[in-house]
Amino acid sequence: LELERLQGTHSGKSVGKEAAQLKQVREYIASHYAEEINLERMAALVYMNASYFSSFFKKHTGQNFKQYVTEIRMQHALRMLLQTDSMVYEVAERVGYNNARQFSDMFKKHYGKLPNEYR
Repeated sequence: LELERLQGTHSGKSVGKEAAQLKQVREYIASHYAEEINLERMAALVYMNASYFSSFFKKHTGQNFKQYVTEIRMQHALRMLLQTDSMVYEVAERVGYNNARQFSDMFKKHYGKLPNEYR
């Protein structure tokens, strides 16, 4: 019985630690989405190797890491397109794309329209 209690406590700590790590990663992405964000850097942030982090992230979010970062960037891009008069290339740069064409392609894939069409 004592062993079961200790194991229960141990797995509870593990779940809490994982939740804290995931929160840390999400907060980092939320405030640094315009910068280069890669799997290796995020894994290092929470002291994991890249392949373990990749499966950890997918397990806890249901999305792969790259999809998640793209989703965050697209949400910010959409808001900027609707709330500012910024040119598409400016929006692209502000959400972490240094190639406006790549940004437009990703935007269309995500929302079904090119950025200028969406406006």
